[in-house]
Amino acid sequence: MRWQKNATDNSGATVRFTGYGVPLSECDDCNNYDGKRCKLTGFRPHGICEPVVVEMAEMLTATERRKPKFERTYCSSCGGEFGPRDSGFSHCSDHHGMVSK
Repeated sequence: MRWQKNATDNSGATVRFTGYGVPLSECDDCNNYDGKRCKLTGFRPHGICEPVVVEMAEMLTATERRKPKFERTYCSSCGGEFGPRDSGFSHCSDHHGMVSK
């Protein structure tokens, strides 16, 4: 995932990600670990790299805030209008279950 590279570069730690995308770090490898606490959070680390989690949350929040590309979108097949989205639909099966405006 895109944020994994950014998070790894910015944390100063050797961060590995579980299959579910949870960032784990080895405290001894982290530049922000002083032997007792994380310099970035002030807390004792518990295996999950909290600065990376904070960065992930900020990136997700920024993504949620952005506006869709198009104010109105349509289905090329049936002509249904579906409001603001990043793209329209080519086939009715692509918008199955969604109500057109």
